[in-house]
Amino acid sequence: VEALNNIADDYDADEELADKMSRAMAYPILTVVIAAAVFFVVLVFVVPTFSRAYEAHSMSLPFVTSILVGLSHFITGYWWLWIPLLALGVYALRRRIVSNVHYFDGLVLRIPVIGPILIMGSLARFASTLKVLLTNGVPILRSLELARGAVNNTVIEDVIRRMEKNVEAGKSLVQPMAEAGFFPPIVVDMLFVGEESAKLPFVLEHVVKTLRLQLERTIGRLSLTLGPVMTLIVGGLVLLISLSLFIPYFDFLSALPDMR
Repeated sequence: VEALNNIADDYDADEELADKMSRAMAYPILTVVIAAAVFFVVLVFVVPTFSRAYEAHSMSLPFVTSILVGLSHFITGYWWLWIPLLALGVYALRRRIVSNVHYFDGLVLRIPVIGPILIMGSLARFASTLKVLLTNGVPILRSLELARGAVNNTVIEDVIRRMEKNVEAGKSLVQPMAEAGFFPPIVVDMLFVGEESAKLPFVLEHVVKTLRLQLERTIGRLSLTLGPVMTLIVGGLVLLISLSLFIPYFDFLSALPDMR
């Protein structure tokens, strides 16, 4: 019963962290989606109106405006081409990801900010499950095998498999984690201490607490930073589009007195 309660508590803690991560990412993702939708509407409905006016007055266009007008012409005039190409590209990318899961899992772990969060989250779930199993008398090899199921990244799973092989060969349990090079050094050092002192379950409990604390802090900083950054990016994009559309008109109006 105690083991089940521990598993339930760990599961609740993991779910709470995942929920915080989802909330932290919700605003930036929503901002990007809305910005993309607005940009698409501007290209399809607004830019063509300005483009016709530019052509009617034979106005010379700045480089950025020319790109915007050309992109608008492509989207509105060649929709029959880019829509199938986009669908084909999404399908091909999905097929490639499915057939190269290990490569893309490794790629994700190298993404700044996101990668470390995923590593800490996976490692926290693994360490938490391993701690419960070892505490309740499950053999180390079987515990590693079961705890590997708590990880959803094939690159990290491979490291755990190497740990299992080391245990079978009577070698260091933690050495494969140190050799992997992407786990937090403090966690690796703590596990080495736990292995050498034969107090691995005790150390694993502290590892889980350390990882969850780091995750809490990282997610908190992320939620505070992403919002303003995304607002600045979207605001800059809106300003760039507005200037690209109106600067030719301002140039045209300023040149009117000279044309009289």
